[in-house]
Amino acid sequence: MSNPELSTARALLKSGNPAGALAELKKVFAEDPDSVEGGLLAAQAYLDQRKYEDVEATALGILKSDAENIEALTLLANSYSWRSKYKAGLPIAEQIIKLDPDEPMGYVQRAIFLEQKGSYKLAETDYRQALDLDPHGFTNVRALYADFLMNRGRMDEARRLTEELTAEDAGGIEAAVLRAEIALRENRIDDARQDVFWALSQNPENVHALYVLGGIKMKTSPLMGLWFRYATWIGRFTTAQRWAIVIGMIFAMKILRTLAGPFGVVIAVFWLIFCITTWIGPGMLRRMVERELKSVQIKPF
Repeated sequence: MSNPELSTARALLKSGNPAGALAELKKVFAEDPDSVEGGLLAAQAYLDQRKYEDVEATALGILKSDAENIEALTLLANSYSWRSKYKAGLPIAEQIIKLDPDEPMGYVQRAIFLEQKGSYKLAETDYRQALDLDPHGFTNVRALYADFLMNRGRMDEARRLTEELTAEDAGGIEAAVLRAEIALRENRIDDARQDVFWALSQNPENVHALYVLGGIKMKTSPLMGLWFRYATWIGRFTTAQRWAIVIGMIFAMKILRTLAGPFGVVIAVFWLIFCITTWIGPGMLRRMVERELKSVQIKPF
């Protein structure tokens, strides 16, 4: 067993370096191709890189030999939730709850899938169950539940949960993003920018923070906001998936050009620009966020 390599990979993951962790895990798999611990770390690294197909393949590989591995089930459920695959995810969440009914994560995962399905009352029951099981230590439950409440228009309850999180960890990413979202909904744009840029200064890849920043840009420049939201969404796909989308768009462009008659060339040019933007959008988005982080003065918490 390559314990030093596993320890190094784990440390690299914690420091936000999934690529480095995967490179280290190659040494583990060279010695032990069936290493479960190595597989779990690899699946987490893929999840951090948003390579959801790799997450699912790795987790399912572990589950073939250990069908009750809760860590693998949780990683699989996480991947399904990011891809809104609630039909596949609900049975996984049910299995996690069955294996460990005192573990909050199973209820959180089921709540997310139920929310995606539109079963909001059942989702809220699961969020509350998760909070009852761990009301203080598992702060991510409160952050997710607060976001759920905001999306249902229950701002007072969401604000109360956010204040609890802020009191415990004023500089935490979850609390900062929630404060930014509440400020955005209340049209306090400067406050929203301050909190969302704080969150992005800690983790530039935080999807929730990027979504809120897109909302801020929608308020100040609707066209830029739309592009920002689109680039954030397209960035959730793998490189192979983006290639497939672009190729599909190119075929669609040919059809549009044929149907558009005399305006076909103009439409084709604009569609080609859209195709290029789809491919390079995530990279442009990262550079834009990096530039804005350098230009904004962030108040310390």
